[in-house]
Amino acid sequence: MPENFRLLKQVLSKLDDAGCLKHVILAGSWASYFYAHYYKSPKYRPLIRTTDIDFLIGDRRKLDASLDLNIGDLLEELGFVKLNHPNGLMKYESKDLTVEFLVPDIGRGINKPVKIKGLNTTAQALRFMNMLTEDPLVVDYEGMKIRVPDPVAYAFHKLIISERRTKNDKQKRDYRTAIELMEFLKSQGMERNLLSYFNSMPKGWRKKVQSSLKADGDSDILPF
Repeated sequence: MPENFRLLKQVLSKLDDAGCLKHVILAGSWASYFYAHYYKSPKYRPLIRTTDIDFLIGDRRKLDASLDLNIGDLLEELGFVKLNHPNGLMKYESKDLTVEFLVPDIGRGINKPVKIKGLNTTAQALRFMNMLTEDPLVVDYEGMKIRVPDPVAYAFHKLIISERRTKNDKQKRDYRTAIELMEFLKSQGMERNLLSYFNSMPKGWRKKVQSSLKADGDSDILPF
């Protein structure tokens, strides 16, 4: 097992033991790994090429009032070092992985990191993350229950943010992740789920999806 996979398991186990794992959603590219674990299909074998572990907190106001952890201390036991950015954002970095916490950026926007009192850390607010907080998929993994975004929502999220990427390699990676997952979900009989979710999105978001698919010649991925 590659070192980053081994360390990911240790991070998840540490958060699970501390009672934190049930409060977060594993929202970054590592979610693809858990989709593959959940579906156990040879048709879906995503290539994980990220060193970032992104934990999403859907509604920080609903965190257990008794939760009083110090994420920095927990991760330090695994060899992570806390990085304090000038704007107040905290990240946790090791040789192989970086851990970061995220929250949805909604309304007029949040222009600074958000304090997460129960975890004694801060989180970065990002647009469109609210897409990933509804009906998360719970994956049984090594005796733990890992919450990841609904795969349908995750695929559309990747499509939307791919257009916002400033780096070409990340833009292509997000786009291909979305297309590969959509194609797999269709093979599992979930085309109707994809269409239903697409139709439920705001008009502006639907336009972003259609524009992205058309630009890359993938308009037939969904029969709009």
